[in-house]
Amino acid sequence: MPVVLLAASAVVAVFACSLVVGGGGSPLGSAAQPGPGLDARTGVQPDGVTVESTGGFFEASATTASFAASLADRVSVVVQKRGHKTVRDSIGVWDAATGRRLYMRHADRPRRTASVMKLATTVAALLALGPDHEMAIDVRAMATPRSGVIDGDLIVEGTGDPGLSSHLDDGGADAAIARLAQAVRASGVTRVTGDLILDTSAFAGDARHPGWGWKPGDYSWYMASVSALTIADGCVDVTAAPGPGDGAPARLTTVPAAAPVSFVNRLTTTTQKKKHLVVFDPPDAEGRIPARGKVYQEYSVPLACADPPEVFGAAFRRALSDAGIVVAGNTRIVRGPPAAPWPRAAGRPGVVLARHATRLADAIRITNHKSQNLWAELILRSVGAFSAEGVRGGDGSFAGGARAVRAILWPKGNAPSGFSQEDGSGLSRGNRATVGALADVLLRVYRSDHRLVFMDSLAKGGEPDGTLRKRFKDKRFAGRVLAKTGTLRDTSALAGFVRVGGGVGGVAAGTGRVLIFVILCEGPVGRSRVLQDAVVGALLKG
Repeated sequence: MPVVLLAASAVVAVFACSLVVGGGGSPLGSAAQPGPGLDARTGVQPDGVTVESTGGFFEASATTASFAASLADRVSVVVQKRGHKTVRDSIGVWDAATGRRLYMRHADRPRRTASVMKLATTVAALLALGPDHEMAIDVRAMATPRSGVIDGDLIVEGTGDPGLSSHLDDGGADAAIARLAQAVRASGVTRVTGDLILDTSAFAGDARHPGWGWKPGDYSWYMASVSALTIADGCVDVTAAPGPGDGAPARLTTVPAAAPVSFVNRLTTTTQKKKHLVVFDPPDAEGRIPARGKVYQEYSVPLACADPPEVFGAAFRRALSDAGIVVAGNTRIVRGPPAAPWPRAAGRPGVVLARHATRLADAIRITNHKSQNLWAELILRSVGAFSAEGVRGGDGSFAGGARAVRAILWPKGNAPSGFSQEDGSGLSRGNRATVGALADVLLRVYRSDHRLVFMDSLAKGGEPDGTLRKRFKDKRFAGRVLAKTGTLRDTSALAGFVRVGGGVGGVAAGTGRVLIFVILCEGPVGRSRVLQDAVVGALLKG
């Protein structure tokens, strides 16, 4: 049995902890002027162009010269007080209604974006594909079943659907894939004479970006392999549960339950919380994963798979069997060459028996709200495969997706020189941007028909299930901060929207303002966040 979990360095799962993904100057130009460069070259509309109001958070009036000057003064004071010599920062603030630049600092210096790069990925996807685009899994027979029998192969075609997971399905991955198999059974199928074929050729190229810094055997969930067919976020969720008493063997279970992975279980039960420690070591010579330590209470951890389609295939075969469908042949995975065209020509033979699909709007919400890396990469691949320069059948690789994002956001080839994208999630350290380039992205979606869908995807200050759950919790921030965070070991980024004025819970027409802000910091993460939070606080004082 092949081992599908990555394993070279041990993963330590300590009780109640989680895996973590990982100077000076003055404002550039007058705060009362539109920013140089934020013009036709980057697609930002000039001063005085307003956006049609849609109500709620986004209904805003344009800024005045006095407001702009006051804001610039407040931010400058905060930067002097909260900035630190170890933090290299770039900061920009704009009026969302007009695109007018209100404050700039180190604006021409590209910096690492971390997960704030997800903004470019998701905005481009929305603009090109629309919120109702479906990231899908189609189960297809090459011939119409007769008397319950498919005389030939059963084909599963993937186009990056991330939805077979607990994020959008309360029953989790096993329940979702069980329903897919039951749908095949409901079509009348009871037997397949051929193979189960898993077609992943919609996406091409590397499954992990070389810029992620991963090493063979890394279990980290945030570096999960990218595939057109995936389940459980490209991971096997492993749960360690205590036995009946102190010293008794602990139990290990997996989701998907049929994941082709085996363990050497050396875990025992402890009744002392302080002794809880679970370690997954590199595989032994037979490919089994050693698990050692002591279990105080049930503990779950996602471990990244080396080959998600293999896990998908094992789970789906089991689900088909449980649904009463016999597959006589083997499981085969079809992988596309680099830049494999997709979708294939229309009119190919066969019939779709079952389908699972996730709306792009829902995928974007999970991507931005929870900063889910794999979902961002699946969206990037979808943009490349389906929308490269607006043509279906593009390049579903990292590079192809990045090229497509650039072509969508800056269709006339006038992308700012400070924007460089390597992946969809921002995990690669080669992702860089100026604050103006990222603000341009936010201005574009703000002016689009999809801005409400997009803004709903961002984390809200103090909201318990988002990436800002520990930030902006004070009453004065309530309902006023929507943002995307980004974190690497020496990088912290924050970008989004602040609503100024108009009262809590909504903005009356003409009484409030929506500001776009981008803050990119390189240096100690803690000190960077102190500066970011202080700048956002200064914006709200207007």
